[in-house]
Amino acid sequence: MKFYKLNKDKKDKLPSDEVILKYKNFNQLRTTYEDITKRPAQPLYKNRKLFMLLLLIGLTIWMMYEYNEEQKKEEQDSPTPSEETK
Repeated sequence: MKFYKLNKDKKDKLPSDEVILKYKNFNQLRTTYEDITKRPAQPLYKNRKLFMLLLLIGLTIWMMYEYNEEQKKEEQDSPTPSEETK
């Protein structure tokens, strides 16, 4: 079991004025916030690896579509087993 130290003094523990002034640099705070939240605005075509990956995925999907269309044509052109027996 953990032992907790309870603060029975009702005094608010506020930082000193020097510490407050130290952290009142809003320009640095804004710059840090922008660095964290904004992603780099590099266009897709300049990121070679990502561009090649998306191109490869697109090419694969296109090839699968063409193969599927070719299979459908072959099924339509070939006679069904019931037609061959007639």
